[in-house]
Amino acid sequence: MQRTQAVGFVLVVTSLVAVAGGGVSFTSTTTITNQGDASDVFVADVNGDDVPDLITDNFRNKMVVVREGNGDGTFGDETLLQYEGTWVATSVRDIDGDGDVDIIAELAGTADDPTLQTSKMFRGVMTVFRNDGAGEFTPVDLDGLGQASGTFHLIDVNGDGDLDILRPTGNGDSLLLADGTGGFGEPAFVTAFFDLSRGTTRAVGNFDTDAEIEILLGGGRIANIEDGELTNETTVDSLELGSNVIATGDFDGDGSLDIVTASQQLFGTGSVIVCLNDGTGEEFDTTRYSGITNPVRISVGDADGDGDLDIALAGQANGATIYVNDGDGGFDETVFVTHPGSRVLVQGLRLADIVGDSGLELLTVNVLESEVSILEKSTAAPPVVNSISPRSIFRGQTVTFDVVGSDFVGELFADLGEGLLLEDLTVVSPTQLRMRIRAFEEFSPTTPIGAREITIRSADGQSDRITLDVLLGPTPDVAGISPSRAFAGRTVDVQVSGLAFDEGATLDLGEGIVVGSVVRESESVVRATVTIAPDAATGPRALRVTNATDTTGELLGAFTVDPPLAYDIVQRSGALLDRKKEGRDTLRVSTRYTPNGFATDAIADPRDDEVTVTVGDVSGGLTFTILANDPAWKKKKGKFTWRSARRAQPQLKLTIEPKKNRATILVKKADLVVPDNGTIRVDLAIGVDRGIRDDAWQRFRKGIRLR
Repeated sequence: MQRTQAVGFVLVVTSLVAVAGGGVSFTSTTTITNQGDASDVFVADVNGDDVPDLITDNFRNKMVVVREGNGDGTFGDETLLQYEGTWVATSVRDIDGDGDVDIIAELAGTADDPTLQTSKMFRGVMTVFRNDGAGEFTPVDLDGLGQASGTFHLIDVNGDGDLDILRPTGNGDSLLLADGTGGFGEPAFVTAFFDLSRGTTRAVGNFDTDAEIEILLGGGRIANIEDGELTNETTVDSLELGSNVIATGDFDGDGSLDIVTASQQLFGTGSVIVCLNDGTGEEFDTTRYSGITNPVRISVGDADGDGDLDIALAGQANGATIYVNDGDGGFDETVFVTHPGSRVLVQGLRLADIVGDSGLELLTVNVLESEVSILEKSTAAPPVVNSISPRSIFRGQTVTFDVVGSDFVGELFADLGEGLLLEDLTVVSPTQLRMRIRAFEEFSPTTPIGAREITIRSADGQSDRITLDVLLGPTPDVAGISPSRAFAGRTVDVQVSGLAFDEGATLDLGEGIVVGSVVRESESVVRATVTIAPDAATGPRALRVTNATDTTGELLGAFTVDPPLAYDIVQRSGALLDRKKEGRDTLRVSTRYTPNGFATDAIADPRDDEVTVTVGDVSGGLTFTILANDPAWKKKKGKFTWRSARRAQPQLKLTIEPKKNRATILVKKADLVVPDNGTIRVDLAIGVDRGIRDDAWQRFRKGIRLR
């Protein structure tokens, strides 16, 4: 067959793949470029010569394009059928009952009429192009039909043998009764048909065993139509429907009419739902299949020539998906067919016999380039895969594989599955391929690890499979952590060193230690912030590093939790005045506090933590508690001062100088006991850090003092 444009088709990878050596494959034979932006395609004999002709929508140019067929899959010049309005939907049927096919286009107002710029979607316009039998068309306009819905249905609602028009709209279903000559009466709005909450999906056919035609409504409802009214409406609970596109056919070969529908899921891939009729029209066995992106067109036919009905879907991507029937109404096998190039958006398709060989071709429409491509089933031998070497790959690796088999000819593709990237595929010979594959380091923790099937696919969609093992990455090797110890109750930044740390690695230091976000700087360094609970068990801890692939490395005794920081307190000066009048005693003591042991850090800002002060007799001094972030704290020239409320009794004035490690405690309006042995205790706790000091003071006439 002669190619008319220098554009071909190839098959590419999707998440669904064809069964090895089976199913159906297509190869491009003809690509036709139309005027305007073609969006859908129809096949029918418009001139009565028994040769299939081609009809396409060209909505932005306000035209329907007709090409008469030559009988060999090629076509003559274009015939342009102009209309005024914005395209919404098209059908090709015998609308006037004269035995030839007419063209019906639903429009949305007149685009160049300024009065309709904001209301054209609510006006509703249809144009019927009446065929004279020789391929000459006369337009007949229908107006004032109500809101354009993007779909309409041709059905004989009153049993007179003529096709009437049923249109779901925003204010009811618009019903136009045919007069038998291609004309229609005034639209009647049948509100009983419409139920927005249950969708506007429509299909027409005989779903039960009687002789009447039924209509499928939204929400799984099936009803008869008599004189334009619904009768015997029933809701079928088992009828699961989508909302975008719908078609009917006997998919399981039992003689009853089944349903297929496809819908778009919010923020995800769409679903194809096949509803198999039990023969009564009252129960449907529904199965949901994934893999379609955004379904916009559906066509049913025997794509692979095995005698059962297959399903073709256009999903506003760069190709079409064929769901292959297993003969019993199952569709687990799929094939994806696509245009080459970067400007591709397939919005229309059709399964039809366009070359007159009794087999069906696949016609696809690229709306971006206004191209219609005709694809025939391929007769080329499928590729055969015998072995792959090596047989495995670690995550994070890039590996070159040799594939041995046969019939490696032409352009080939590989479907690797989630997390693997094909960087290069070279056909070395008809019996050898070379593939360079990268296993991403950015695997999520839920990425499946283990055996997976690699699919080698020819340009016409035939394929074979081989198994490749995706293995866990190397086990992390933990060398150390810095700092290697910290006080209970503290938060510290740590750096872990070692080997084979990957993105998504986590740290574990045991109970009582919370690890914040982990930052991987390289394969050998990760950083994190760890918070140690005040009551965390002290002593050495094991450090465990776990990669995103669940491999774990451990270093025993890597980190030590020390008891909360203890202060060495020195009482520098002080006096306790014991007055005779109750509530008039005063105690003042000046101290220096320094962290003991190996610690070099002390409190930087006492306002951040709860502060507790106990001062006086060791057997029962006065205790004051200041909550964290207490607004009574004042800061001036590096000193932090807290005072009790004015009328409080006793009163505390606490001054802390972090840079000098000094604290001054002044207690007034108190009743204090002068201990017999003259020993005064100072107990200062800032957060979990604490220091206690007892010193013997000297007695004098009014009390005791520290010299």
